[in-house]
Amino acid sequence: MATMFSLKVAVLATCLGFAASESYRLPCYFTVASYNSNSTFNPEKYEPGLCTHIFYAYAQVVNDEIQAFDIQDLVTSDGYNGYYYRINELKYIQPGLKTVISVGGNTTPREVWQKTLSTDENRATFAVSAVDFLLKHNFDGIEIWYVPEAFEMDNFVSLIKLLKRTFDESGKLVTVAVPQFPDDDGYDVETLAEYVDFVNVMTYDFIKPTAKWIGYPTPLYSPQYEVTGPVSYPPVVRNSVDDSLQAWAKAGMPKKQINMMVVGYGMGWVLENPDWIMAGAPATAVEPFGVIDKAGCCTYYEICGLVEQNDTVNYWKDVASVPYFVNEGRWFTYENVASLALKMFYIRTEGFGGATFWGLHLDDFDGICPKSQKPFPLLLAAGDALGLHSAATNNEPTLPTFDGTTTGVTEKSSTTTEAPTDGTTTNEATTEAVTETTTETSPVTDEPATTTSEPSEATTPEGSPVTAEPSTTTSETTTEATTEASPATDEPVTTTLEPLEPTTPEDTQTTTDSSETTTELPTTPFTFTCPTPVGYFSDPESCQWFYQCSHNIAYHLECPNGTLWDQPILTCNHADQVYCAL
Repeated sequence: MATMFSLKVAVLATCLGFAASESYRLPCYFTVASYNSNSTFNPEKYEPGLCTHIFYAYAQVVNDEIQAFDIQDLVTSDGYNGYYYRINELKYIQPGLKTVISVGGNTTPREVWQKTLSTDENRATFAVSAVDFLLKHNFDGIEIWYVPEAFEMDNFVSLIKLLKRTFDESGKLVTVAVPQFPDDDGYDVETLAEYVDFVNVMTYDFIKPTAKWIGYPTPLYSPQYEVTGPVSYPPVVRNSVDDSLQAWAKAGMPKKQINMMVVGYGMGWVLENPDWIMAGAPATAVEPFGVIDKAGCCTYYEICGLVEQNDTVNYWKDVASVPYFVNEGRWFTYENVASLALKMFYIRTEGFGGATFWGLHLDDFDGICPKSQKPFPLLLAAGDALGLHSAATNNEPTLPTFDGTTTGVTEKSSTTTEAPTDGTTTNEATTEAVTETTTETSPVTDEPATTTSEPSEATTPEGSPVTAEPSTTTSETTTEATTEASPATDEPVTTTLEPLEPTTPEDTQTTTDSSETTTELPTTPFTFTCPTPVGYFSDPESCQWFYQCSHNIAYHLECPNGTLWDQPILTCNHADQVYCAL
């Protein structure tokens, strides 16, 4: 008996012939989380040809200007080459690769954006700073990662217009990250389409780990919600990748300017009843257990090991076109090679512009998964399916193979089948009853989220010569940061930022030959007050040191040996290139 999965593959194979000459985009995100976490990913692990663009997430907005968010963007362990430099160096090993700085995300609070958008003067300041930033750091374009409220929409579109006109002569790209559905936030889509090169639609997190039931975060088509026990959840109208992309196209965004966003992380829940494994069954998020320090989320390369365990039972959801598995009472769903291939085939048959992958550090970049033949299996699968890699014969993607049967589960519009994936597979147990319902989820960044933000000193990699000394500051000692959520790890959680304990400089003595007397220098430490909540500032007492302000808390940082702080370019520079009046 043919399954819906195999029927889809047959239909897609028939429809793909026209797409052989098409060119698709496959941007990838490099994020601050790549180096401010337990991840071992670094830019040098990137392999040429994986992506058409690399988006660097994120830079921040301070006083209507774009600034680096983390000192390591500018200076890393070698003292000079920060991550901006290292990412842009990849263009030498992959000619034609474009790099884009993503501005906003979880680094810039909503009130900061609202001020920047509010006047012609502020928008002009931002546009000028954008040009300077791109030229200084060798980026090829900008992405605005901010979801405006309805009353801001005119000002938001005005900013995008200004950026495009400002960039016209240089040919720099203007892109925007947009929520799942345009009508939720009142987007002027047709006008926006005139001034952006493309948009990245947040087609992920249709359900979040905070939900009290299991479901599919990235379903290609809307699945049924089937339950075998008592559970309640809100009704749904739209909850799939297809729903989202078609809504943007219908609203006036040309399909070739639309990118589907896909993610390299999965989600997991602890089942309330191990026998209830259908979407909608009650559950709570699994505890953090890996690189992503957030309940309910884990990377692909952490999931792949669980898939192979003897006590894991793997499944495939046809309509959603995603795998899921059950392991020791835990329920996980994620993207694998087959599910990504189907999403790429969808892009080709529907005529969309491409897919954007979040993020490089979440794929199996070291090739450690049991079934990985090469590093980056997810990106390789996506690129092959889009016809971007030479391995794809005649630019035609290789369709995933699948040999499975339908189960006894009753569904009106979908079937659950054996998984076309790695590991032990079995048919899902027959359920006694099926309740059809839909769920409503809101876009990830339609409202500013409270996210975890650590000061630069706390996240400097071990061995870096950029050292930090706590500063005595008049700022609040505990600050709550409210920012926009980023896709991989930023659920709306609240954290407090603790400043380092202030220290008093050691007492020093100065001896004068003429008087043979010793003068005690004052022991009261210099008190530095942050001029703005976020930014980098010179130390008025030393050219070797500078201050990084994060949420009105000042952190005292020292430049590597042989360098001094260069305030005009906001980085440590060769000493002979810096004017120091001290």
